[in-house]
Parts: sequence; structure tokens; C-alpha cells
Amino acid sequence: MPVGPRKHAKASARIAVPRALPMGLRAQMRELVAVKSANPGNGEADALLGTICMEADRTRTALLLTVDGGDVGRLARWYQRHGFAPIQATPLLMARFV
Repeated sequence: MPVGPRKHAKASARIAVPRALPMGLRAQMRELVAVKSANPGNGEADALLGTICMEADRTRTALLLTVDGGDVGRLARWYQRHGFAPIQATPLLMARFV
């Protein structure tokens, strides 16, 4: 799965190689960084995350992310609707495996 920015309307995200992982795992995983929307609540970020998840499924790539800032519980539930599961409580780390 290529790294770099992703956009959908006024929502954006960045896909990165998770540097903390051993070299052997980096090819199979990507870190989802900073999903943002200029218009929260209008579905743009939801559509963007759905597209990213479909790309991850197609390329058989696991996604990792840290939930921080804002309402962590609400954000965690949003990510769970897209197939992410908590893997660490503090800070909240979530992953989506193929």
C-alpha cells in the first residue's frame, strides 16, 4: 500500500510506514496518521476512511493508528465501525487486520 496523503472532498489523512516496527513487518503494515475533516459530521472523513480500508484490504495491508485528542471514546467507536480493534489502552492504539 503506497504511503502519502489521501483526500476526499475536504477530508484528509496520511498513510505512513510505522517506523517502530521491525523491518520484516513494515511491508505488511501502514500507520494511519491524522484523519481530519474541515466539515466534521458530513460523512467526508467516513468516506475517506472507507476508501483507505478498501485499499488496505485489496493490498492485504494491516492498518495501525493512535486515537488521541478530542473525544477518544467517540473516535474509537468510529474506527471500530470501520473494522479497527483496540490493541493497547494507554495511549489508545487500534489496528485493522486483513
